[in-house]
Amino acid sequence: GKYQVSLFENASGKKYSKEGTVKLSVKMENELSCFLYPNQYVPYDDKTECVKQAQKMCKDMTDQKEIFKTVCNYVTSNFVYDYIKSVTVKPGMLPDIDGCWKNKMGICQDLSAMTCAMLRCNGIPARLMIGTVGANNYHAWVVAVVDGEERFFDPTAELQASNKNDTYTTERYY
Repeated sequence: GKYQVSLFENASGKKYSKEGTVKLSVKMENELSCFLYPNQYVPYDDKTECVKQAQKMCKDMTDQKEIFKTVCNYVTSNFVYDYIKSVTVKPGMLPDIDGCWKNKMGICQDLSAMTCAMLRCNGIPARLMIGTVGANNYHAWVVAVVDGEERFFDPTAELQASNKNDTYTTERYY
């Protein structure tokens, strides 16, 4: 896409002066490559515990379907939905992959972001989807690209905390 980036300097108080602008035209060779790396919604590195476990579990695997199935099964077998956090979460809160891993529980965005990290570190492009499910309930889930095909995974529904048959409406993804 085409982007315009402007740099502002604080002049005083709440006043800023524009110091410069740069126009960029960016073309990605592979539109899925950005879903193989960490970002603010899927924050991880090689020291992140879920990443270490995912790399260990999938070390000798080359089949993307097998990796996807292994990661998804691991999440649904080892984690639970955090019902208390779901009613106390504050707006604008980012996923907590490390807390989810440590406590073996999380809300939809924690479980989905952790799943994305586990898939991405094994070479599977995975999007953290944000939107609504059912009657406008704010929600997060995963869409991974496995052997060129999109694969849906909702850890919350798999843990029986939401209904996978409801309508999913995507607002954005990371």
